[in-house]
Amino acid sequence: MTHRSARIFCLLCCLLTLCLALASCKGNGAHTHTFADTWESDAANHWHPATCEHTGETAYLAAHTFENGVCTVCGRRQSADPDGHTHTFPDTWTADDDYHWHAADCGIAGHIQDKALHTFADGVCTVCGTPKPAGSAGLLYKLSDDRKSYTVIGERDFHDSELVIPATHNGVPVTRIGALAFRDMQGITSLVIGKHISSIDRTSFRGCSNLTAIRVEEGNTTYRSAGNCLIETETRTLILGCRSSVIPGGGDVRVIAEDAFRYCAGLTELNVPAGVEAIGEFAFSACKELQTVVIPDSVTRIDGSAFAYCTALSEVTIGKSVTEIGMDVFGGCTGMTTATVPAALLPSLSKTPLRELTIRGGETIPLGAFQNCTTLSAVTIGDGIRSIEMSAFLGCSALTSVSLPASLKTIGENAFFRCRALSSVTFADPTGWTVDGSTPDLSDPRANAVLLVETYSDKVWEAR
Repeated sequence: MTHRSARIFCLLCCLLTLCLALASCKGNGAHTHTFADTWESDAANHWHPATCEHTGETAYLAAHTFENGVCTVCGRRQSADPDGHTHTFPDTWTADDDYHWHAADCGIAGHIQDKALHTFADGVCTVCGTPKPAGSAGLLYKLSDDRKSYTVIGERDFHDSELVIPATHNGVPVTRIGALAFRDMQGITSLVIGKHISSIDRTSFRGCSNLTAIRVEEGNTTYRSAGNCLIETETRTLILGCRSSVIPGGGDVRVIAEDAFRYCAGLTELNVPAGVEAIGEFAFSACKELQTVVIPDSVTRIDGSAFAYCTALSEVTIGKSVTEIGMDVFGGCTGMTTATVPAALLPSLSKTPLRELTIRGGETIPLGAFQNCTTLSAVTIGDGIRSIEMSAFLGCSALTSVSLPASLKTIGENAFFRCRALSSVTFADPTGWTVDGSTPDLSDPRANAVLLVETYSDKVWEAR
């Protein structure tokens, strides 16, 4: 056989061998590869190896997906790059407020291992030694779009009695507390506000009814604390108080903001200091243990529902300067029995079960102010009131005594009509009165009651 023929013969033998091999896998009795359940891997990929005679076959070949230094699919530790580089890790820990880990020190950035949550004891992590952050654990944060600040938006597993809003989170300033972030968390008794907080929503702590202590960290330029009150520094607005609050006087607080004491438990008496000028909407609403309120002459405005549903409130003294009144300031105050208030506040008291009323401040008792108030028994009208309008006390069937000031010049029609129990009306100045063309003698309080309730009840009384 020639050399050329030998070469052709060898080639034909190889082709025949190849055909027989292919037939063994794909012939009429087709071979199906089998693969191990376990993974094999190199630095870059993982796969299931074949368990049949075709050991070079693989299934599910894919690149690793590493998290915390371990592939999430095959469990291989991230110790080498595909190019064969082996990472090295120091014994020292790297940490943030929540986690610790070992960061590669081989010059390849981003590779870490052993990442885990801190476990704190006695103020330090028992694993890495990191001090416990100043802020409370378990708070939820939202990073701003520019990644320069955080907002506290709530909590995920907070059960402590002291709530500490930190100055920073992961090295970034915490500047805001979001709406309803800690709503109805009645287990919180102490609150600390971090030094970078510059915005607090009015509802952030709504329903935290058992607060007893409020403090703002030094260095905060927006808020401060005094007397367990949280105060906006520039506007001198008290935005949050608690049962142990002592409101600063001397003009340090000008406004008590809306919702400031709303739902506050354990607050039994309120003495607003001189210098406060306004009380906001719902400021003391639903303080169900509040019994007495004293408001000074410096207050000129009380907004709607400021004391609504303070069901234990029985006695109120309000300064004579109030001229702006919202709706239902004392709505639902079912225990109110004694009030000393300016005339402007009278409509807010008309649906309360008042028994004793002293009016000081203002000039006019308005039309029907206490019409059919069947609990009212005694009324003293202070100096300065010039007019009692028509039907102001009509139908006050329990009213027994009234004192009228020297400043009074007009009593409207039916002002005391159907006040059948009225037995004493005292005029501070009984002279100079005319009614229906006559000048009655008003020196006798008992006779005066008859004149007002019966004889001249439907007439206008006027004083010179």
